[in-house]
Amino acid sequence: AEDNLFIGNWLDPSGPTVRQGEWDFHFGISTYGSVGPRNHILNNVLNDTLSFRTKFMVKETTLQGNVMLGSCSTVPVTYYALDYKPKDKVIFRSNVLLGRVATDMHAMPPCGPGGNWCDPFKAFVNNFVPDEKNRAQSIEAARFADPAYLDYRLQPGSALKGQALGGGDLGAFRQPHGRIFYMSASGGDGALAKATAALQPGDMLYVMPGAYAEPMVVKPSGSEDRPIFIRAHGKKDVLLPAVAVSGSWVTLEGFTVSAKDGDGVTVTGSHVVLKDCLVRDCRGCGVKATGARAFTVEHCTVVGNGKGLALDAGSVDAVVRDCIFAFNREAAIAGERLASHNCYSVSAQSRHGEGEAPAEPRLRPQNGSAGASPSHAGPSLKSYFGARAEAEIGIVVADPKFVDAAKQDYRLQWDSPAAHLAPYGRPAGARPALPRTPEIEQVAVTGISADSAVLSWRTPKDDTTATVLWREKGQEPWQTLQRRNLGTVHGVGLMGLKPQTA
Repeated sequence: AEDNLFIGNWLDPSGPTVRQGEWDFHFGISTYGSVGPRNHILNNVLNDTLSFRTKFMVKETTLQGNVMLGSCSTVPVTYYALDYKPKDKVIFRSNVLLGRVATDMHAMPPCGPGGNWCDPFKAFVNNFVPDEKNRAQSIEAARFADPAYLDYRLQPGSALKGQALGGGDLGAFRQPHGRIFYMSASGGDGALAKATAALQPGDMLYVMPGAYAEPMVVKPSGSEDRPIFIRAHGKKDVLLPAVAVSGSWVTLEGFTVSAKDGDGVTVTGSHVVLKDCLVRDCRGCGVKATGARAFTVEHCTVVGNGKGLALDAGSVDAVVRDCIFAFNREAAIAGERLASHNCYSVSAQSRHGEGEAPAEPRLRPQNGSAGASPSHAGPSLKSYFGARAEAEIGIVVADPKFVDAAKQDYRLQWDSPAAHLAPYGRPAGARPALPRTPEIEQVAVTGISADSAVLSWRTPKDDTTATVLWREKGQEPWQTLQRRNLGTVHGVGLMGLKPQTA
């Protein structure tokens, strides 16, 4: 195919598993094979260890305005029918390139991919590439808006401002793109209200980490094509006593809300999104929507409240997905909504519908989703949710297995039923799942000679790769060996050992 356009995509890696490291050719975007000319790869976020790969036979490929966290490579090819013209180049223009950039078999000039240059096959212009020797300092000097959210727009004072060849800024945004504001916990009384009141469509407000005594009140509205975003900066802890949103087209992301009295999050505006938030220990509802059309609750953990989520008085077209509702005293969710891939758990004192929540995990497949229902699992989901159970897709009623709820650590244990509940094997809720450490058994050292030995081990429950670190006793430097082949039986040879040493 030719004349291909990849624009505005966000490509994340799959959920982490032990099956990693064996195959290194799954790039986010690849024009490596028999792809026609004129490929335009514009304004994408490629959030994986491998971002882009191409061969020079793919003519007129342009990458512009992308944020690439992984490696990029161009591979030469010899083909008798290729007839290159000046326009037949792979062009990297105005990108943020954070991974390794390789032009295999073709040396780059000393300025590297962060310089402005071209040769018969490729061109680099106005890209930001971190300095190899001072990576952290060069990224800090760039003053990106918030790399934790992959927001690589530039703050005022960025060293990249006005540095582009031909004018404008280096990086993925040659011209300013939307207004960005920051709010600190040291701003004083009323500062948060003042900051939110000044927001306009398309604005971004980052709230710095800390505990705020003032509730967050959001009255301004965004629009469908220019919503307002309010985020916890750096995905760090921002604790609020309450949130009230009356504006529409507003997204709140990454906050912790705990209301000693009343409700935690109240929403009356339309098209409001609550994402990656922890709402805990509220006397009233954790989240309450009144007349809030098209309200979305996504990847939130709602725990220890009176009610979890209440959808009242015309809060139609609500979507609740990839969330955890646990130990809410009166109800998990009250009101009609479209829900999917949520995990529900209640305290022993709570009752829902006609019966108590099942004591054992119970997964009910809906609308074709996969699942299992153990015969010993107790009452059906319908006894827990009533008729609304039929609207649920891929849900679990079970103990979510928080790491330590008593200490407000709502990360998930590796074997939590919610650890891989969300699409693409990701965890439900606002907190990550801990990885499972493979079990290593039968470690042995054999074939010992004066200067070598064989180290072997097994991982009987997992296909794994491995990295082996070893050193002479009393010495500081570690030597490293990697075993990249997946398997359950492993072995490496240790070479260069010294006689009479341990």
